[in-house]
Amino acid sequence: MMKQTQQKSGNMRRRAVILLGILIVAVACLFIPYTPSNAVRLSIAQHDQPLKSLLIYPVKLKDTEGRKYAAHSDWDYYHVQSTVGTAKFSTRVFGVHKTSGSVFYTGTPVND
Repeated sequence: MMKQTQQKSGNMRRRAVILLGILIVAVACLFIPYTPSNAVRLSIAQHDQPLKSLLIYPVKLKDTEGRKYAAHSDWDYYHVQSTVGTAKFSTRVFGVHKTSGSVFYTGTPVND
């Protein structure tokens, strides 16, 4: 009887370690800049708040809106919406571009 209890305890620990490993890998994948939105998340984590970067959803600006940030015309521009109470407002704008010869994107905060 004692052996079965120890075996169940060992199995539960093993499951917990596996689930923790999967969770760590999933969160890490949010910061690998293989998509423009992940590049924005990584840029927010580097420049602002790492926890906030997990909870945001970057939205691509239309080309007409992005022209006012057009220091680089070949970049795409994304803004990050924050929610306060029931109101949503745009907080930051990020320029995203793919570095030549790389498969990853680079996100850069853009001043208004």
